[in-house]
Amino acid sequence: MGKKKNSNEEQKRRIAAYQDLCADMESRGWMKIDGTISVEKATAMAFVTAGPFALLFLILYFWIWQWSSFTLVEGSLLLLLFLISIPVHEGIHGLTWGCFCKNRWHSIGFGVMWSSLTPYCH
Repeated sequence: MGKKKNSNEEQKRRIAAYQDLCADMESRGWMKIDGTISVEKATAMAFVTAGPFALLFLILYFWIWQWSSFTLVEGSLLLLLFLISIPVHEGIHGLTWGCFCKNRWHSIGFGVMWSSLTPYCH
């Protein structure tokens, strides 16, 4: 329970810092445009954009190498590599965004929305 409390406090701190930054920038003439989308919409967009490519490569793989070449070991390895690629992907976001943040790496946060199993970097 203590970890969740710290997580909530950290989230409140980040939100307050974000709101302060927005107010400061708006007072200097910047215009805020909210480009936030829901997790559901992001998931749908991922399937629509990446899904056809994944299906194409899956069809090509089985057309060239047939089903017999895909073993349980290879499937397990593929799943493991996929799971490893998720934090690597979020880390790439953090590294690149950190280059442009005022406090560099200290401005970046990572987490997982467990209700939707969605990792994030912000």
